[in-house]
Amino acid sequence: MEIKHSLARMIASALILAAFAAPARAVSMDKTSSMKDSCEAALGADIVQMAGYLPDVSREKYCDAFPSSGRIILSFDLATPRLRELPIEVRILRAGDDASDLSSRTVAHIEPRTYPRGALTLEREFSEDGAYVALITAIEPTGERKTARFAFTVGSTLWSYAPVALGAMLIFGALYVYWRHSSKKPSH
Repeated sequence: MEIKHSLARMIASALILAAFAAPARAVSMDKTSSMKDSCEAALGADIVQMAGYLPDVSREKYCDAFPSSGRIILSFDLATPRLRELPIEVRILRAGDDASDLSSRTVAHIEPRTYPRGALTLEREFSEDGAYVALITAIEPTGERKTARFAFTVGSTLWSYAPVALGAMLIFGALYVYWRHSSKKPSH
């Protein structure tokens, strides 16, 4: 009887762990979300905020993980009024190790210009799943360039399934142990 109670507790623990370990396929961002901070980046002493939309899929705002490829609208808010007076350049890259070869990894590019209203948008068809980086560069009057970096993924990646697979293995392992112990008849 003691074994059945400990197995029941182990199964319940595994189910709870699996529920909390399951990843969100996409991180939605709204004004009340604690994920808002990951949608902000420092541009020197200033702040830039990013929000993304999949208008053909949902009405949700996304931050760093888009659930599918397709048409994505990226919106950047120049939160600090000072940034609205500076030329801002936007570059979207496929993530990679080679920092010197930006041209081959560039998916979209907006030449430097000012945004007096403080908002800029970029609409792009992302046909390939994968990791991307948005680089927002402000050019100071002195010529100094300051860059904010937003990393995001489009579509699912293999690693997004790892917590689910681990949770499933724990559940099946607990069920197997329970089945092995419950099928044995006590001998007297």
